[in-house]
Amino acid sequence: MTKKDDHKSNEASEDKTLKKPKITGKTLWDIIGDLFAKKPTIVVITLFSVLLLFLILIFAGLMKFEIIDGKVSLSFDVNKQPDITNLNKIYLQEQNWCVAKGIELNKKYILKTIVQTYDAELKGTNKDTLVVKERIIYDIFALQDITKVQDIFKEGYSSNVAFKVERWFGSEREKPLHMGNESTYYVHFDCKQGESITLMTGADFYYTYPLKSGRHSPFREYNLNSNEDLWIYPNEEDVIGKLTMIWASYDIKLQSISGNALHTYTNGKAKINDDRDAFYNFDENSQNNNNSVSASWKNILPDEQFALKIKWHEQTKRLSQ
Repeated sequence: MTKKDDHKSNEASEDKTLKKPKITGKTLWDIIGDLFAKKPTIVVITLFSVLLLFLILIFAGLMKFEIIDGKVSLSFDVNKQPDITNLNKIYLQEQNWCVAKGIELNKKYILKTIVQTYDAELKGTNKDTLVVKERIIYDIFALQDITKVQDIFKEGYSSNVAFKVERWFGSEREKPLHMGNESTYYVHFDCKQGESITLMTGADFYYTYPLKSGRHSPFREYNLNSNEDLWIYPNEEDVIGKLTMIWASYDIKLQSISGNALHTYTNGKAKINDDRDAFYNFDENSQNNNNSVSASWKNILPDEQFALKIKWHEQTKRLSQ
């Protein structure tokens, strides 16, 4: 038995050495072809899904697709960063418009951005005084050297309705234009050519509340109701990259109106109105009673005028009570 078994084992061993197994090499396409022949629907769906995934990764910037020396190269970049070069290009295009216009008009500076805020509050025992605190933040870019001894930057705050206007002293030295009149003044600062400086000015306006109906505004000769007001930025001489105006209050409940972001510019001898809707920001479900209305404009030239028309509910009371 032992010898028989050994003999069979030897025969099997010899057969293995004599017979060469057939080796069939299959490419990826062969395998896909075989699968397609058996289950075409599944293969088509799988290939489409893989292709869609690659396209999403490429367009999202997470995968890089290149053809190098006739060969396709795919690589992942999970730490993809924004294209700084492109961002700089966009930023410079906006700034270059201001700089070019400033130089063309022989300006000593341009205003890259202006943010004009109004914070309205009801005061007094009977809430019969409306106080509006106006603040303006300027981001200035010097086209020429500017020194503190020069009367270059003129600021002014005024109202034909408020019973009192108090100048708020800002971030730089201020010099009244006329003795005894603090509503118009120069702001003095140092800034080298090609450098920027940020400065802030402001004033507090006091009104008897409710306001009177029939108040006249020199801006487009408006007559305002007791629950309306108009806040103006009359740009007389500056080149401005962007102007933002925002009026907010905890005490005054704003009423949404259309076409209240007002803009007037000159085309030849004609005055053209280019108005649009402002943005209202409030949440009826929030415990925070603040609400605001705002608007922004870009690429502004001298002699353009801007205004926010404000309207609130007639029976406005202090919301925090």
